[in-house]
Amino acid sequence: MLAGTELRKQRRLGEVLTDSFNILFAHWRQLAIISVPVVVANIAFSLVVLAITEGLPSNEEDWTTDEAARFVLLTGTALLVSVPIIFVLQQLVTGGAVEYLDETNKDRPIAPSEALDRAQDNLGALIGATLRAAVIVFLFCITIVGIPWGIYRAIRWVFLSQVIMIEGLSGEDVLARSAELVQGRWWNTLGRVITIFLVVGIPVGVLQQAIITAAPGIVGTILSSATGFITVPFGIIGLSLMFFDLRARKGEDDVNGPAAEPAP
Repeated sequence: MLAGTELRKQRRLGEVLTDSFNILFAHWRQLAIISVPVVVANIAFSLVVLAITEGLPSNEEDWTTDEAARFVLLTGTALLVSVPIIFVLQQLVTGGAVEYLDETNKDRPIAPSEALDRAQDNLGALIGATLRAAVIVFLFCITIVGIPWGIYRAIRWVFLSQVIMIEGLSGEDVLARSAELVQGRWWNTLGRVITIFLVVGIPVGVLQQAIITAAPGIVGTILSSATGFITVPFGIIGLSLMFFDLRARKGEDDVNGPAAEPAP
């Protein structure tokens, strides 16, 4: 179990949040180590942007045309290089964290390095499924009319990493399985996803702004980006608890026998 918490059971929203915090605090060191690749990449990108803006007026309206063009060119180049790298690292970290949570819950605790190794073994499936989903959602969202359909599919495919790492599926089956779990509880899933990320996102956002204000420059940038050691694992924990909740509600609790009566 994780911090005295069993993953494979039904949970109300409040339980998802409290259990997510309990697991994060109890296993923060291991989950932080797993999160290192993507957090360090984000810190590096933030430092590059800081270097690009070095010497520029703090008020963008005071930039000359050449300064604005230089900023756009260099920032765009940095994005083109960093986005694919961060995307791949995000899949690795998410898969590793899911593997660590699942194995530890089964009383088979593994080291963060082993969790990342197992995620690396499934990296092709993780990248492929997430990229396929992202492209489809993007194509829907190109037009205003398609945005609701894009959001609809994004929520149906929110459990791709869990399906791959825990259920061992790959290819087109991954998207179909995630959609199957969300079927009939789409609005509930949307509300929970938004709540999970707002609960940690708002206070961390305020903290980041306070850090940048108090310590502008390299130190503030590093400390601000390092809050990812909290936000990254918290989001993965919350989604994993939702994944097991949906499985239990469909009678698919593979550890504790038949699922209990649905919680109201």
